[in-house]
Amino acid sequence: MSNCENSAESDSEVDSRSEFMELLVSIEYDLMSYIGSLEYEASAREDVFQEVVVTMWQKYATYNPEFSFGAWARGIAKFKLMQRWSKIKSDRKHMMFSSAAIEAVDEAYKKKDHLLEGDSARQDFLNQCLERLPEERRSLLRWKYEKGCSLKKLAEMYDKKIDAISKVISRLRKSLLECVREKEASLQ
Repeated sequence: MSNCENSAESDSEVDSRSEFMELLVSIEYDLMSYIGSLEYEASAREDVFQEVVVTMWQKYATYNPEFSFGAWARGIAKFKLMQRWSKIKSDRKHMMFSSAAIEAVDEAYKKKDHLLEGDSARQDFLNQCLERLPEERRSLLRWKYEKGCSLKKLAEMYDKKIDAISKVISRLRKSLLECVREKEASLQ
């Protein structure tokens, strides 16, 4: 038997953990920012963040992917913050926000989420536009943007002058931008 077959974790558990970590990394900065906007003590921010992540992992099976992962995480963070504040209510030095202030912060993050959903649609449009390009052109763009090849290296690979490669990439970018804008306009 190979080591893979002896693994105690199933593939679905590994996939679930990988998926969770990918989602967490994508919202980590925003989640810390949210917590930081409501909790001024640095050590408390770190503690709350850790509690939120643990709770998120424990409840991950109940997360509905049709909804924003960031909004779900903020809901858990809000609950953890409120738990913390209720424990230290008697400490007059600790500043606590009114529920109206907390709702205002929540609304600001909801608006930001809505704007980011627009970015997701733009990415989908870009992918559709890329599919329309001939394979050779898509390959050129992959080498340039995904693999980070310099114009000089691309010129060598495609046996072209640097200026010619630069012009092709510029035209492709312009074409893709027009295609994405057309798709966005068709939705309105």
